[in-house]
Amino acid sequence: MNDASNWSIFVTILLFVLYMLPAIIGLSRKHSNWLIISLLNLFFGWTVIVWFVCLIWSFTGSFKQTIIKEKNEK
Repeated sequence: MNDASNWSIFVTILLFVLYMLPAIIGLSRKHSNWLIISLLNLFFGWTVIVWFVCLIWSFTGSFKQTIIKEKNEK
């Protein structure tokens, strides 16, 4: 493979990651609606408005939080 094709593959992967950024953020923050955010972003993110809505939604709202309780032994 030549440099041009390597560069185009890199740019394609980078653009896809940027396109899916709201889904990645929602998943990493354990957002309770990460699947809905991901599907909306995948199918309607190209409209840009939905992409920004998904991005804001992935930062806000409810998310699953894990609380670990230590057991006190007597």
